[in-house]
Amino acid sequence: KTVSTFDNQLEAHIVKGLLESENIPVFLVGEHYASVQWVYTFALGHIRLQVPPSQAARAQEILVQYRQGQYQQNLESEFQLAPLTCSHCGSTEIQEVSARPSLIFGALLEALLFKFVLPPVKYKVCKQCKNRVDEA
Repeated sequence: KTVSTFDNQLEAHIVKGLLESENIPVFLVGEHYASVQWVYTFALGHIRLQVPPSQAARAQEILVQYRQGQYQQNLESEFQLAPLTCSHCGSTEIQEVSARPSLIFGALLEALLFKFVLPPVKYKVCKQCKNRVDEA
């Protein structure tokens, strides 16, 4: 059963590893399209993370905790990492955004001009002052 989808191979594998560490068997469908022909991942429904139906509810619980940042908080406390902070205003409210405003338009334009499509560039910005935040 598909419990989540991703447009990014790296995040798909991170979540796969997280679920496997909780003894949930995981299979990624469509992950190779992302590396061979990135634009196909959108046409084929992104990279799909699948688990056995009997494990789907537990996998969903773990995904909710992951998306809420629980695992990030655990890592920060275990390794005594400081949270990501905006150098401009000092806020710790940081979000990830995509540099490409229109995926469809951008993909079509790139395909016409360059004969290939580049994946969107993601970066982090401060929610308070909208300043770009580097992870360093």
